[in-house]
Amino acid sequence: MYLGSDLIWTADQETGDLSQWSAPNGIGGVSPVNASVEVTTEQAHTGLYSIKLTNVTSATALTGDPNAPGGEGVYREQEFPTEAYYSAWYYLPQYYQTITSWAILKFKSPLSGSVGDGGIIGEFSELIDLRLESQPSQTMTVVLFDHRPQYLRSPLPDPPPIVPIGQWFQIEAFYRNIGDPTGHLTVWLNGVQIYDVTRPMYSRPGVYFMPCNLANVLSPATGTLYVDDVAVSWTRIGPWGLLTVPE
Repeated sequence: MYLGSDLIWTADQETGDLSQWSAPNGIGGVSPVNASVEVTTEQAHTGLYSIKLTNVTSATALTGDPNAPGGEGVYREQEFPTEAYYSAWYYLPQYYQTITSWAILKFKSPLSGSVGDGGIIGEFSELIDLRLESQPSQTMTVVLFDHRPQYLRSPLPDPPPIVPIGQWFQIEAFYRNIGDPTGHLTVWLNGVQIYDVTRPMYSRPGVYFMPCNLANVLSPATGTLYVDDVAVSWTRIGPWGLLTVPE
């Protein structure tokens, strides 16, 4: 997969571990919440390796908190540009019924902390989720959720975007991280735009970017998701795997 020279940061797992998430010039790794994460050869978008995220049980059983999501994520904290494109490839091995919300990608904003060596050290608040949601047709779609009470859930597109099962799919987002009304988020599923919102995001330079598998209750109860070829770039990558659309 050729990604050109406009990459800001990428992780393809071909090191056989998660070292790309913390180097160079950033802070990252595993965000453990009652589940497991491993680099595996079971599935791969390109190369040999991907990240396997397994939600092994509901967090309620472990914590007693019915609102605590169980699951796992890999994250990258960095002083990314105000405007950048964030891309990740996912593999969903089967259909799941979502009894509660199921987040697969998060953007968080810094509450406090210092910036140094390209990384952010401090507290982060919930901001934007991209979530999988089951449909009555036994298909799955993508929901945009903003944790701030004035926004919450965006209207589902009509027709709802369908997430392929048993094959790799790409979620890509343009994120303008600024605290005034020109803040922006555009989301594509396999190159097709599915959401486009303009609203204040956050004015601090830090971004906490987290592909994840966070759910409380799914059916079947053990939710598995694979992630590969994660990238942050100045320009769109797109499902074709290039930073410019081929002629």
